[in-house]
Amino acid sequence: MPSYSYFITPNIGLEGLVKYNGITGFGNEGLTSTISFNVGFSIFLPTSKAKQVIKDVK
Repeated sequence: MPSYSYFITPNIGLEGLVKYNGITGFGNEGLTSTISFNVGFSIFLPTSKAKQVIKDVK
């Protein structure tokens, strides 16, 4: 599954994923396959900032 991440800032990234899913059939059923493309958005918190967020919630 090839994927690519593009970081807009050092902590925010956009991700693209291409996925191939193939299922072999038995008897009269043939091969079923699909290709899908997914896009994601991720925020990465630095460890020190994550610890501060956890302290603020408590």
